[in-house]
Amino acid sequence: MSDAQQQWFRCTIEPKTLKRLSKRSDRPGLIHFGAYFGILILLSAVIVRTWDTWWVVPVLLVYCLLWAFANATGHESCHSTTFRSQWLNDCLLYVSSSMLSWEPETVRWMHARHHSY
Repeated sequence: MSDAQQQWFRCTIEPKTLKRLSKRSDRPGLIHFGAYFGILILLSAVIVRTWDTWWVVPVLLVYCLLWAFANATGHESCHSTTFRSQWLNDCLLYVSSSMLSWEPETVRWMHARHHSY
């Protein structure tokens, strides 16, 4: 790697601050994904109520945009970085995989292989 490429990967956060920010906990993940799935459920209800109107179009666009974030949740759960508890990471992997029609164990192993090279 050239010096410029190596510099790009350097973190400018102080190690003490990085350690504090990297501390793993279940609570923030539960709050985040509770809000995520809560918003999806709320938007689903709005879609049902506005189905026969043109208002359903922008609501569906927002719903689909948020649904696509299941890819990111699946990715993070493959790394087991979302929650401190492994069983919560596994649950999230299975939920996000079902949202995207993935097979979760295959995704986990393919992702590990992807990081091997």
